[in-house]
Amino acid sequence: MLQMYIAGIVVAVTAFSLDGVQAGCCWKTEWEAVEGLTMGITKGEEKHIIEGYMGVHYDYDKKLIALDEDLYYDGKEMKAKLIQDYTSGIQYSIARGVCTKQKLPVPMTSNCILKNATKLGDFYMGLGDNKIQLTSYTFTMPQEQEKVTMSVTTDSCIPVGQIMTGSSKEIGDYLASAGFVNLTPGIKDRSVFKIPDICKQPDIKLEDKVHRLSGF
Repeated sequence: MLQMYIAGIVVAVTAFSLDGVQAGCCWKTEWEAVEGLTMGITKGEEKHIIEGYMGVHYDYDKKLIALDEDLYYDGKEMKAKLIQDYTSGIQYSIARGVCTKQKLPVPMTSNCILKNATKLGDFYMGLGDNKIQLTSYTFTMPQEQEKVTMSVTTDSCIPVGQIMTGSSKEIGDYLASAGFVNLTPGIKDRSVFKIPDICKQPDIKLEDKVHRLSGF
């Protein structure tokens, strides 16, 4: 069950804002990337570290997100496939041949920066003529009360990275840092969103809602 617990809390990517409250730049409605993640969790006397990477696939038009996770929980490898279907409001988590279904906490958000986001400033990465101009923002996710600081490219609003801090009854206190590489527009293979047959069995119960953990 630890496998499903990790798959449930590392809901790596959503969007910045609720429909109708976006302000500022927006990124592609369909895109894919590799996301690296490092996360620390404390709950009472327990302390844990999650680190690794995942393939992420977004389709804001069809309200779908897919994640291919390869993470380590306190050094133990945890692989899982997650599919978030915001039309039905269900997340499917598949690991070690077992599927669980969980309620998604809120509707899928838009692909734009939150209206209440505060601009922290502009900066660049690189050296000399090889520079990328970036802009950082900070905001609080409305439902989760999670503090997010995120960076995007200044000219095209491409996601670069984010830092998240927060607390919940299910997870405890957490600090997470994530970055995106190898971004491409569009979805190369739409089968990443296909619900496996093992998730369509009638005896699979719908579990309680999953905690969203991201500003993207």
